[in-house]
Amino acid sequence: SLTDSPVTLKILQNWVPRVSHYFDKEHYTYVGHQIVIQESIEHFGAVVWPGALALSQYLESNQEQFNLKDKKVLEIGAGTGLVSIVACILGAYVTATDLPEVLENLSYNIS
Repeated sequence: SLTDSPVTLKILQNWVPRVSHYFDKEHYTYVGHQIVIQESIEHFGAVVWPGALALSQYLESNQEQFNLKDKKVLEIGAGTGLVSIVACILGAYVTATDLPEVLENLSYNIS
């Protein structure tokens, strides 16, 4: 298939969000780190949802109770990756997943 070709894979590895009024960068601070998240209104999974903000705040506020250091975390439906990034900052080994149309933006944010 076309997506399996080396040229396509190389393009996907070097993906950078296009310049468009649909994209916006949001800045968050959790656990003393500034996190910049690229958003897109093109997909529901490419925006930061209130639940991600609440969970990120909860993990930060309760890091002694829920020690993530060296824990393996799987985030299904990671969207923009904010919660995955916060969990990673807190010491977790994170695997973030989502639908194919959201993965490029997710990868960009995590990188």
